[in-house]
Amino acid sequence: RSVSGTTANPAIIDGGGSVRCLYVTADATAIGLKLTNGWTTTYGGGAYLVSAGTGTTFSNCVIVAN
Repeated sequence: RSVSGTTANPAIIDGGGSVRCLYVTADATAIGLKLTNGWTTTYGGGAYLVSAGTGTTFSNCVIVAN
């Protein structure tokens, strides 16, 4: 339900240019992530939030080159 890294040393999720990096369907916490090289034929190559609840938190994340 949660994934974290630090601002100076982010956890990197690399979609390799072929998959979405992060798909959120319920309350979740993402802290200090770098989402990169995500891809999809629809919306949200880096991150896609579906019905994210009020408890969903993205903090100190970088979404780049998606």
